[in-house]
Amino acid sequence: MAREFKGKTFNDPIHHKMKLHPLLVRIINTPEFDRLRNIKQLGGAYYVYPGASNNRFEHSIGVAYLAGKLVNELKKTFRGLTGTDILCVEIAGLCHDLGHGPFSHAFEDFFLKKLEQDQLPEEYRGCDHIHEYISCKVVDQIFSKNRSHFGKYKLNENHIETIKALIKGERNSGYLVGKEFLYEVVANKFNDIDVDKWDYFTRDCHGLGIQHGFDLWRLLETAQVIEWKGELHIAYRDKVSTDILELFHTRTMVHMKACQHKTIKAVEMMIGDALQYANADFQVDYDFDSAENEVQHTTLSGALGNMEAYLQLNDQVTEQIKLKSKGNKNSKSLRKARKLLERLVVRDIYSVIFEIKLKSKRKLNERMDEIELWITQKIECSKWLGVHMVQFEDKLNPPYVLVYDKKKRIESLAKMRIRKRPFEGCIRVYYKGKKRDRKRGVLSKEMEGHFHWLRTCRADF
Repeated sequence: MAREFKGKTFNDPIHHKMKLHPLLVRIINTPEFDRLRNIKQLGGAYYVYPGASNNRFEHSIGVAYLAGKLVNELKKTFRGLTGTDILCVEIAGLCHDLGHGPFSHAFEDFFLKKLEQDQLPEEYRGCDHIHEYISCKVVDQIFSKNRSHFGKYKLNENHIETIKALIKGERNSGYLVGKEFLYEVVANKFNDIDVDKWDYFTRDCHGLGIQHGFDLWRLLETAQVIEWKGELHIAYRDKVSTDILELFHTRTMVHMKACQHKTIKAVEMMIGDALQYANADFQVDYDFDSAENEVQHTTLSGALGNMEAYLQLNDQVTEQIKLKSKGNKNSKSLRKARKLLERLVVRDIYSVIFEIKLKSKRKLNERMDEIELWITQKIECSKWLGVHMVQFEDKLNPPYVLVYDKKKRIESLAKMRIRKRPFEGCIRVYYKGKKRDRKRGVLSKEMEGHFHWLRTCRADF
């Protein structure tokens, strides 16, 4: 009789020895999950930070590992948790990023959001985080292909629906009744403290070379389930309040130094523009029709409505575009995309010609509208300019971060007089031509002349 496989231990530079359940290992060894090896966690940051080469693959494994650790810690004080509950949360952690496209958030921000609504499948129209919905579709596909393996651990369609609700953080989905605090483990919509952030903050800081001051193991070891205002939530000891503050401070630092870095955003904007140019003529091959003796294919935007095609997309799409443009010399759009991607290689990146900083979210949105309107009206320069709005907002919400003391008395961080970091934002206008173009200087002076009053408008600061 063959010996039953007991799981697998992964050696990780961040969390060291990570032992995972056999079903998680089975999911990792699927084509749907293996695709994450070729999707950069930090999108275009690798063009600026040479160490930012970490991928969604190792991040997802790290989240699954931390999810299991946290839920097992909660089980010590909440006896109602079962092995199936823990397994569902671990699978949600493992699969939460399966829906990401090439270059992670860059694909969503600079390609999907630039498409016309009628180019998107109806189910994705108006969605803020399309990758979460696609992740749930991929989970369905993995389940349909591996029913016997899921069934071995008594997981059925209802458990898959629970896993999908955990991925989206839908607390009121109707699943896990009496255990709703589990929705705060992977995607915490209550106070933003979850294992997804614990992993990517530590992993991203490691790759970026940025120091962080929070101890995720200290947070994890003090986590308990408490009842607050008639609902069950996850709370932490009051003595780890400084680690909670450092967690949100780290998030702000990572966003300021990497995620919203002006050059990284220029790189991602160029990748997004290249994908838009290539959208019509670039063919995503996804299947072979033996009856017709031909390869089935679709466009980049069409892949959203075809899961088999979408799962062929990863960061290699830029190299595929360059290759196919050489084989299709009649396509002007592919040629434009290739030239743009070749500029990235020689570091001829979009450059900032105008930037304004504000400390009011309302004013930021108003100024953004004014600048976009001006660019739209200037027909001769609209194709040369790209606008991007950046918001550095501390997600710390003290009233909803719960802590308890030695006597198990519960309070929120709001009672400790802890303040959020003040809002900061800026609007950047990028010139899309070459840096040495004369037009760059002309447009820069024209914008400075037209919007000079923004720099002296005190109401904005």
